[in-house]
Amino acid sequence: MKICLICLEVKNKIKFSRNRCKKDGLQDECRDCRIILLRKYRQTEKDKIKKYKKEYRLKNPQKCRARKATEKAVKLGKIKRGNCVICNMYPTQAHHSDYSKPLKVTWLCKACHADLHFQERCYI
Repeated sequence: MKICLICLEVKNKIKFSRNRCKKDGLQDECRDCRIILLRKYRQTEKDKIKKYKKEYRLKNPQKCRARKATEKAVKLGKIKRGNCVICNMYPTQAHHSDYSKPLKVTWLCKACHADLHFQERCYI
């Protein structure tokens, strides 16, 4: 059991998202409160978010092109979304090892994809 710092209710730990930076490995606020907070943030900071996205696209044009090409190929049926190559779960996300080859992707579930990028950051 854990107390949400927003609604101050005692809730089961299942109601909290993971956060590796926290001592107990969980967010301080429950998922319901976090959703509300994020919605408010997106409403109040629309310009800031728009500016960040534009800067990101300008800094990372190759990544953006690769993601767009992959999305389009999946939508048109040129490539098929597969199960996670690590844990065999579904649904999956496309992982690009090389952004210059936009249709050469490795299919990973959200958890395995996050773990892979976390490991990459640790070894840089």
